[in-house]
Amino acid sequence: MKKYFGIAIILFLFNACSNKDVERSDLIKGRIEVMTGQEVIQELLIENDTDIEQIARIFNCSVPTLNRVLERKSYLTNNALEEFKQFLVAVKILDDNSFIENDPLHDYWIIKFRSYLDKYVWWAGYLLIFGIVVGAIVGFSGGDPGEFVIFIGYINLFNLIMFSISYLFAIIVLWIFPYVQPEILYSPEINTVFETLI
Repeated sequence: MKKYFGIAIILFLFNACSNKDVERSDLIKGRIEVMTGQEVIQELLIENDTDIEQIARIFNCSVPTLNRVLERKSYLTNNALEEFKQFLVAVKILDDNSFIENDPLHDYWIIKFRSYLDKYVWWAGYLLIFGIVVGAIVGFSGGDPGEFVIFIGYINLFNLIMFSISYLFAIIVLWIFPYVQPEILYSPEINTVFETLI
């Protein structure tokens, strides 16, 4: 009986949590559905720490276009507004790296590589600390370092050298071949795909 009671509680909690997620999603979608273009752009700017260039890159439009919409000098076309709203829904509901995943800047192979290195830089540090701790323990205990400690030391040294070379390579390549912003990014001309004059 206790087994069935436990399963029933787990199913109830799972159902309650999933219902809350659905309700939350519906509330977010309903709120975004009634937003104007200006409000959607403002909300996106809040979500990505006011990086207007990133939003312009994601939607392949210009910063002046977004600024005109924000200043209510023009407004987004229906198709563009729908795209912006769908993206905002994804950002709000999924709460993941939607900006980074959709930003063309992060599609540049060397920036992806550098982000990968930044993500795993801690592992190189952990391995180094692990090697130092093992070496210190063996050294303070008065024991013979043995092959294991020497092996760990060599692995740590190899990892540190490879990581340093990779990082240096990424920095040099980015210095020689930096990411070039799209030409449209600061074009003051009106893009009729995204905006219509009032």
